Amino acid sequence: AQAEVTENTIWVSSVAAISLTESALGIVRDNSIADAPEVGIQAVGNSSAEITGNTIESAGSIGISLIGNASGTVATNQVSDRRIGVQVGGSAAPDITGNTVVRSVEVGITFADASSGRATENEVSGTGAVGVLVGGTATPDLQQNKLTGNAVGMVFTADARGAASFNTVEFNSVGVQLVGQSAPFVDGNRIADNVDAGVVFAGASSARFERNTVLRNGEVALEVTGTAAPAISGNEIRGAGVYGIIYRDSTAGVLAGNQIVDHVYGVQLQGSAAPDLTDNTLEEILLTSIAYIDSSGGSASGNSCPESLGGGITVSAPADPTLGDNDCRVSSGG
Repeated sequence: AQAEVTENTIWVSSVAAISLTESALGIVRDNSIADAPEVGIQAVGNSSAEITGNTIESAGSIGISLIGNASGTVATNQVSDRRIGVQVGGSAAPDITGNTVVRSVEVGITFADASSGRATENEVSGTGAVGVLVGGTATPDLQQNKLTGNAVGMVFTADARGAASFNTVEFNSVGVQLVGQSAPFVDGNRIADNVDAGVVFAGASSARFERNTVLRNGEVALEVTGTAAPAISGNEIRGAGVYGIIYRDSTAGVLAGNQIVDHVYGVQLQGSAAPDLTDNTLEEILLTSIAYIDSSGGSASGNSCPESLGGGITVSAPADPTLGDNDCRVSSGG
């Protein structure tokens, strides 16, 4: 049998205002839930839920939660002022579509544990920490979401995989963080007008970052730190800003076929960073298109530095990169 819970107004509940458990099948639609201190709507076990058109508001722990092996659809709900807006955990695999999640204290939408499923066309804004957080070994597909005005727009951490495609990530403090040992495919997103940085790769992330448009992101468009070794290819990375891409620490990976425009420094390599730079075009760079400092290395070949106002490639001892054929002037620092 399929239960239907529709068009109710629910005030204050001890655990969950509406709960589907075990193997329940249910429709939860057009309810108004306020002042639920723990969970507004939850689906657990092997339950399957259609959770649509509900309003969950006022302070409390979680707006909508799907854990265990729960499945189903979470669509067109309005969730505001919760600690976590929408939580997906365990092995749950829902379709989360067209929801509006605002002013979450910690996280707007999170996929944790071994969860999967999709999040498409959601709007997440005003979150105190992270708009969309993917952790554990989760493998969701995030598409066409709009993440604005959060501390961080999107984070993949731990051993998370999955994909993020055609999302709009704008006006956050930091646009995207790819950290831990995460290895998602991040493709075709617009990452623009974030205050401090566009994208940060950290930890040991080996993310693939391809065909994204990165515009006007604070001081740093892309920052690679720790032992991260991402594959960054085919992106449009435009300022104005100080650094187009900065590699720090013991980072590596590949930077190939990108267009890097209108920064003070195009690519700067610090510490013992040693990525391979291939076939990138660097334009309207004020000081140095590619700068090797400290003990950085790696290789650079097939890169082009037209219309750069400052130097092309600068190598400052003890940096020791392998330089192939580049259409850039090469000079040595002190």
